[in-house]
This record gives sequence, C-alpha cells and structure tokens, in this order.
Amino acid sequence: MDFNPNYDMIYINLSLISSYFNKYDEAADYAKRALEINPNSDKALTNLGLALNGMGDFSQAITELKKAVEINPLNFEAVLNLGNAYFYTGELNLAREMYHKASKKPQQKFKAINNIGLTYLQENNYEEAAKYFREAIEIEPSILDPHINLGFALIEMNKPNEAMKELEIALSIDPNSKLAQANLERAKKMIQNR
Repeated sequence: MDFNPNYDMIYINLSLISSYFNKYDEAADYAKRALEINPNSDKALTNLGLALNGMGDFSQAITELKKAVEINPLNFEAVLNLGNAYFYTGELNLAREMYHKASKKPQQKFKAINNIGLTYLQENNYEEAAKYFREAIEIEPSILDPHINLGFALIEMNKPNEAMKELEIALSIDPNSKLAQANLERAKKMIQNR
C-alpha cells in the first residue's frame, strides 16, 4: 500500500476496519502506529481500547479509553466502549455511568440504553432492566436484541404472556434466532405449568 506513513488517520481507519473483521491484534497494532505519529489522538486511543476489549484485555482497554475520554470528553464512542470495558470487568455502576453519558449522543443512544438494561439484568434487577429495554425498543423497534432481552426479563418477572408477545416480535425480526426461540419455549412452559 502506498501512503504517507506520517498520516495517522490511515492507521486509525485500518485499525477500525481490522476490528470490524475481529482481527483485534492487527487493529491494536494499527492503533499503536497511529499513536506513534500522534500520541494525543483520541480516535486512535478509542480504536486501541476497542481492540483490547475484543482481545479480552479489559483493564488495559479501560486505561486507553480513559485517556481518549480525557483528551476528548465528547468522544462518545470512547465513552460507550469504556462502559463496555467496565461491564466486562463487572464494574456495573461505572458501566452505567458511561452508558448514561454516551446516551446523550443520538448515534450512541440506542446501544447505550440497551446496555444500561444489560447492567441491570446482570444484577437480576429485572424491572429496571425491562424499563431500559423498552426505551431501546422505542428508539430502534426493528433491532432484535432488546426484544430478546425484554422477553428474558419478563420471564424472570413471571410475566410469560408479555414475554411471549415480545419474543414473537423478536422472531418476526429474525425467525432463526435460537435465543428468542429458547426463551419463547420457556415462556410457553411457564404458562402451561400454571
């Protein structure tokens, strides 16, 4: 490839593309090369954090993503990914704090709201989780995950009829979703056993 090796955006873009294809080692290398050119690039730090999350190195991801947010507090992608790193390490209150910040950016709102619901799901706080999954569905009704998540929360809240409706919507979005099918079966069994 023929390009100016001192242009950090090339490496930043290559890093992002590599992460998209789950080539996290390669993505981290490209992000580090961008940081050699511009050590204060919040975008390169964000991509490095994303790659480190993908590699399972969450503590290092937190370090890099904190730097990105410190450089640019309005980098909501870094904020969202910092929330993800906290989520993966079980620091759910910190994850929620980051997700609430990320939800202020329209492009990140859906993911952030759904992820807040996931933090409550992790804590078995199904009512609070359901509230956020419903909000995520209002934002993006055609995306599968919050429907499945809400269906699961409703099952755990002993509301199988509501869960069935939500899981049927999930299956209308993706008829091959094994998770939606499995949860729908759980809801049906709950109703049969009443």
